[in-house]
Amino acid sequence: MEFPVIRIVPPQNWEPLDSALGKLFLADAALQGDGQGHPYYAWLIFTSANGVNIFCERLLNLGFHTQNMSGVRVAAIGPATAAALARYGITADLVPGEYVAESVAAAIIKDAQRLGEALEGKRILLPRAAEARQVLVTELQQAGATVDEVAAYTTGAAASDDELGREVLHFLQNSEIDIITFTSSSTVRNFIQWLTNCDADELLTRNPQLKIACIGPITSQTARELGLKVDIEAREFTIDGLVEAIVQSEG
Repeated sequence: MEFPVIRIVPPQNWEPLDSALGKLFLADAALQGDGQGHPYYAWLIFTSANGVNIFCERLLNLGFHTQNMSGVRVAAIGPATAAALARYGITADLVPGEYVAESVAAAIIKDAQRLGEALEGKRILLPRAAEARQVLVTELQQAGATVDEVAAYTTGAAASDDELGREVLHFLQNSEIDIITFTSSSTVRNFIQWLTNCDADELLTRNPQLKIACIGPITSQTARELGLKVDIEAREFTIDGLVEAIVQSEG
């Protein structure tokens, strides 16, 4: 059973994102950089498929074209994000081996070292959710980069007291759900908040057979901080990896 608990909300003010897009695509963008024809941004980083979709749809609506994004290297946090980029004709130059923000920063820093370059003074554009963790920004800034963090979207609560919500509550009350899967920290927080709003916090502990499965360590950490016992954690931090972890756990 699929039960959406988050919804993607475009920014109320498009100006910061539009300004960043201008620096990527306008004819004189290179002159805004170092004055020697290098692009304004050295890296464009995406940490979710949602960020890719909002960013690319906005640039298309403004009349820009992804093929004109020459000179800017693109990093994706994982294969799903890279696949979303590919649908818009953008090839990810870098996908870290471990699909978390810390690994994106480490991979970019390592890449600069491999090329004998410094991140000092390099500009990096990071369009993502307004509520995202700061570790990626912090680690890149500590390496000397200038990071333009732009809110491409926000996440809002989607679960409510509708027919689907009442059905989920019914299944939980009757111990008819065996595994609950979480694919991000936001899904954990919003699901717990929804249960609280329904005065049903105890339902996750009532059934001792109920298992919690998380897509990766960051999501698991959030779940534990909110009092949940995590039974299954994917080794590869993707939907396929989560499915594989569940299959292996259940035999």
